[in-house]
Amino acid sequence: AIAAARKMAVDAEKFQLEVPSEELVAVAEPIEVVVPIIAAEEVVQKANINIEELQAKEAFQRLLLQAKLAEDQKCRQKIKSIEAEKTQRALLEAQLSMNSKRSRNGKQVIDEAAIAAARKKAVDAELFQQSLLAEKFKNDKIINQQKKAAAEEAARIEAEKAAEEARLAEVARLAKEADEKRIAEEKAAAEAARLAREKEEAVAKELGYSSFENMMTRQQPKSKEEEAALAQKYGAIENVGERAYAILKDLGAVEETVEPQV
Repeated sequence: AIAAARKMAVDAEKFQLEVPSEELVAVAEPIEVVVPIIAAEEVVQKANINIEELQAKEAFQRLLLQAKLAEDQKCRQKIKSIEAEKTQRALLEAQLSMNSKRSRNGKQVIDEAAIAAARKKAVDAELFQQSLLAEKFKNDKIINQQKKAAAEEAARIEAEKAAEEARLAEVARLAKEADEKRIAEEKAAAEAARLAREKEEAVAKELGYSSFENMMTRQQPKSKEEEAALAQKYGAIENVGERAYAILKDLGAVEETVEPQV
């Protein structure tokens, strides 16, 4: 459409060059035709021009030119001017069509922007969901680590408790064995002392003493340790008679007799 309009404008310009200017001046009653020459840039700015008004002006100009053509053929120039106006109108319509197409393209751009915004929103939502899942995974991992640490701590405490119980049991066993060994040794020592005592008593009686203690008391000389022990023993008896009786008893000079119970 733009190419056709340009071609019509070129034809109008050629027509003006072919018709002499004197013929145009000789027209008796020239018809004033307002042909606004609108530049392509102004068409873009005046896209809201009323097309119906242009069509009415065009019809009016056609009637005037047709009436004048009956009188003078030289009105062809004016007709060419009208054709030029038609060309301008065609250019305007083409520009309006382009503007409408641009508007549709602008709407498409807006739609694409809305789609892009929706996609971005969806991507952001997915990233947020992934961050939530990552945070949940991290928290679950921390909880699992804490549970594992708690289980390990409980196992360690249980192991220490079992080890302590085993140690105490071992200590008790060793203590029991040591006590049993001590008792056995004491029994063995007591038995050995009893046998030795019996043997000493037997030897003392064979030698004519009443007891081994009597024999040991009468043996002279005594060592300093034995003399000190006897002095401490008899010195502790305050009563002189009881002290003499103890000495005589130890020497075997007197014997105690148990009175029979009536």
